[in-house]
Amino acid sequence: MTENTLTDIALDERVGELLDRPYRKLIRGDRVEGFLAEAPELPGCVTAGETQEEALTNLQEAMAIWLETALAEGADIPEPEAVPEEKYSGRMLLRMPQSLHALLARRARADGVSINQMAVTLLAQALGLPPRGGKDSLSGAQRRSRPRSKGGQAGGSRSRGLR
Repeated sequence: MTENTLTDIALDERVGELLDRPYRKLIRGDRVEGFLAEAPELPGCVTAGETQEEALTNLQEAMAIWLETALAEGADIPEPEAVPEEKYSGRMLLRMPQSLHALLARRARADGVSINQMAVTLLAQALGLPPRGGKDSLSGAQRRSRPRSKGGQAGGSRSRGLR
């Protein structure tokens, strides 16, 4: 083996170690326009794909190239951003135009869910999160058949999954 081959092997191993770190991966877009994927902690590490899966695969390759280049040039490798989960209670106050509030309330009423659940569902969809399933998920027909409490919101305080 040559010295370059050994160096290449060591470089590949180091890139693999760095790829195992919890770097954030953001994907946004839609099926019509395509998806953009980015690793925010690695400046300029952005790629695209026709599907979310393709964008994520391309991002993994782009991250490997970014890290390999940074290592070869002796550049600093940024640490993954620490996101302390304990700082997020899951509650927030949100101000919006009255017209948007009314539209959200009508949509929630039509779907038989609370305004809160409708807002969470729409936010999650806009962020590209997959729908949550499981026993707490209700189909549209099941939600419409649930008893209503005052205010036109679905009864029960149990959290329902995203559609």
